[in-house]
Amino acid sequence: MNQNTPIEDRIFASLLDDAGFKAVMADEVNKHLLIGLLNEVLPPHDSIVDIVQYLDREQGVETVNSKKTVLDLVCLTDDGRTIDIEIQRKKDAYFFQRCFYYAAGFYHRKLSKGDKYKDLKPVYVISFLAQSLPFEKENGKEPDKIITRYMMQEESSKIFAPTTIICIFAQLGRFNLKLEECKTRRDLLLYWFKYGDSYETPPQEIQDDPFMGEVAEACRIAGFSNEKLETYLLDMKTEIDYEWGLDCAREEGREEGREEGREEGREEGREEGREEKALETARNFKASGIAAEIIARCVGLPLETVLAL
Repeated sequence: MNQNTPIEDRIFASLLDDAGFKAVMADEVNKHLLIGLLNEVLPPHDSIVDIVQYLDREQGVETVNSKKTVLDLVCLTDDGRTIDIEIQRKKDAYFFQRCFYYAAGFYHRKLSKGDKYKDLKPVYVISFLAQSLPFEKENGKEPDKIITRYMMQEESSKIFAPTTIICIFAQLGRFNLKLEECKTRRDLLLYWFKYGDSYETPPQEIQDDPFMGEVAEACRIAGFSNEKLETYLLDMKTEIDYEWGLDCAREEGREEGREEGREEGREEGREEGREEKALETARNFKASGIAAEIIARCVGLPLETVLAL
């Protein structure tokens, strides 16, 4: 099994990509799958019965100097709880701070003028990380625990405060079970998160669990509608371009101070690399039966070029 399977070679969308997770779990047709997923990582007493609304992912700023926030997937439960689900593939030293910032913003916006504090409902941020939280390892406590939960607790007595903000992290960097070692549905879910996009057909262990079989089929790219497919491919292109840009920025930072005359050559090489990658991706998409018009819009090539491939 190869991780990080190129998008054009995938049969199944990866739930560890923002685009893949949104294509599968933000689709209201799959609401029962999202509820099932969340209930596997929430404490049993906090389980969800129903999701009544999918909320706007782009959060308005509080002041002219506030930081704009665009979230991965936000929903409202039938009992008024707000749940923000975040996907993080790259290592981020300040990811915990970012999640708490998101939750605090939601909690702050829950009351309007004249509302009572007793009306406040809890806010959850549930994050699926390809890596792990670095500060937990440095702290040295339970460094192998896959799902960790943070909430308000009094330091010495360990008394929990009323539920306000809860941050939950599924740290897949610590998940190392082989498929035959997965004993629970949670194990299978985490396994599919980590390895699902590398399969051509779901393994028997996944198919034997009816819920997991539905999850796998919902990830099958060939089953996406044209509209969902186009959105997914565009989101994946944005995601890949963003990571590629970060890699270039890091490389340029390492190159800083070297001969300036090399910059033009580097830029030409980058441009050639972009064009070749776009052509290769278009060929593979076309071989997969994706319409040329969709490929052209998503890859950024002229329709005539795609038709000629």
